[in-house]
Amino acid sequence: MTPKGILFMSACLILHGSSSGQQIVKNQVPDSEITALGETLWKLDVNNVANLVTVDVQDHYARNGLDNAPKPLLTVPASVYQRETIAKLVSLYDNYIPATNVSEKITQQETREETAFLDAILDTAVMKKAEEFLLDKRFIINRKTGRNGVVEVNKNAFREAIQQIWFGMFSREQNIIASSGFEHVFVGETRNGEVTGFHNWIYFAKQEANRSLNYYGHLRILRLGQVSYC
Repeated sequence: MTPKGILFMSACLILHGSSSGQQIVKNQVPDSEITALGETLWKLDVNNVANLVTVDVQDHYARNGLDNAPKPLLTVPASVYQRETIAKLVSLYDNYIPATNVSEKITQQETREETAFLDAILDTAVMKKAEEFLLDKRFIINRKTGRNGVVEVNKNAFREAIQQIWFGMFSREQNIIASSGFEHVFVGETRNGEVTGFHNWIYFAKQEANRSLNYYGHLRILRLGQVSYC
């Protein structure tokens, strides 16, 4: 899993509830703790491939439609896609229909791929730390007392939360069940002729390499410390 994807996933778990069996409680955490958590997750991410990816922002985007960036924005070595968590992520890309008005049909093979992806990311130190944080802050409740006074522990509460938030299907228009949080963020959707979501650099790189996407240049560069982002 990429560091940005993990951090975004953790943020969504913190900010959103879930309709699955486990209970998620609304709470507040100081910004300083969220920042500290982000730094910790970043350090724990052994799958961070930032040093292997070449980013070439080239020239500014021309509003007259000219292509001011003839070269790819991202150059990614093939070895990056062989990392277990990234390989499991890529296997999900062809499971979705971009249009939000076309109903999705989830196959058994796609369900197996979702399970394999969750197995891979939940086995990382990053997600184990995220789980520890969310349970400690009681954003996710994994214990309840039964009628007989015995405390019951749901060891899968964290996994169930991610499963529901990312792969739970819902409708964006006309009561058509065609969207999920995962599709919106990691793949992207189309609605009324426009692309929405599409926040994952790995999918961007794949589309660019397949010539399904053309980078025309950047609008501005945001500098965060020693790192620059378009």
